[in-house]
Amino acid sequence: MTLRMRIATVVGAVAAATMLTVTSASAVAIEDDLATSTTDPGNDTICTSTGSWSQACFYANGDWFGVKDDFKDDLSAVVAWEVVDASGRVVRAGNIWNNAGSDAGWRFKNKNFPEGDFISFRACRGSYPRLHIQDGSCGAERSAYV
Repeated sequence: MTLRMRIATVVGAVAAATMLTVTSASAVAIEDDLATSTTDPGNDTICTSTGSWSQACFYANGDWFGVKDDFKDDLSAVVAWEVVDASGRVVRAGNIWNNAGSDAGWRFKNKNFPEGDFISFRACRGSYPRLHIQDGSCGAERSAYV
């Protein structure tokens, strides 16, 4: 196992443990954004597995997120993300919503993150008008260096 892989494993474990504890009451303000772009940002993509409700991708080249609603219901697809710095602190966190419906396909949102930080994200579903993620709706977490 290379040093980079070991570091990624440790940082990933810290990020996963931290993501479970971040709440709106924590010191990090939750950024809620609406994904509106329909233009695919390109390559260098890491995606969550296709789930029964939604899918999310992170495009490291340009710090874009993509989110797709895979289930026709009254809920929106959302990608929940957080950025962890080199010391393991969550420095930013947020949600990017696709409220266009399951027939609309992918929607994209550009963010700007500091190079060298670690990002983790997962696809979920929830109520966009209330900015509330449905309990138990999030899939497996994915992560990458920014």
